[in-house]
Amino acid sequence: MGWTELALKVAHAKKVGGTRDGDRAMQDLAPFVTLTARRIHAALASLRRQRAADFIAIAPALVWKKMEKFEEWYGRELTPELRKDAPKDWFAAWCYVELRYRYLDEGRDQAEEHKVGSLASNSAVAGRLQGGDVVDVVDDEPPAEFELASDDLDRVKHWDPLDGVILFGLTGQWDKVPAEVWKHWLDRLKLSEPFPPREYLEAPKTKKRAVLATALGVNRDVIYQRWLRLKQKFQQELHSA
Repeated sequence: MGWTELALKVAHAKKVGGTRDGDRAMQDLAPFVTLTARRIHAALASLRRQRAADFIAIAPALVWKKMEKFEEWYGRELTPELRKDAPKDWFAAWCYVELRYRYLDEGRDQAEEHKVGSLASNSAVAGRLQGGDVVDVVDDEPPAEFELASDDLDRVKHWDPLDGVILFGLTGQWDKVPAEVWKHWLDRLKLSEPFPPREYLEAPKTKKRAVLATALGVNRDVIYQRWLRLKQKFQQELHSA
């Protein structure tokens, strides 16, 4: 079975709320999607190493989220003749274009975060120095003013699972996410309930990001950079609503 057939099976499964065949099809597609993401980074090479690794790791989730769009494109843009006698796999072509756009989005976010980081660098250095000794900056704890209102939950139901778990984990508001949404995110990330684990709940504030990174199997810097970007985007959405 080709990539296009697998992708269409995934799209159909998503429409009916998920099926075992759809899950298996996505598992078969994932290595190809990851390879496509690696090809894009090799061609463009504009992301820093860790951010590129993060992009490659979540590429299957990014594509899975857009699979209905592929089905719509496939039905709208291709004639029956083209579908039957296609000289190339149409999902492969669509996947490359879609992930390239997402890669460019990451590059723009990276540039914006660099500006934010540059403005904050002086205060960050000052915070590390206290009485001539080097001390940790408490940057793991999200600002207390960040709150999720109940009528805003629909905004995050279709988020990438890693994004959702990081943001609501670090803000301590996972209990505000509908149980079925939280379970879906954990299933997609192959995480067991209850989550966050006890180690995270018992960790001091200055260690929570490191503990969450370990639980998710990602780099601690990935956690912070993603949380910063997600918080900024979420707040922008609220202000523009």
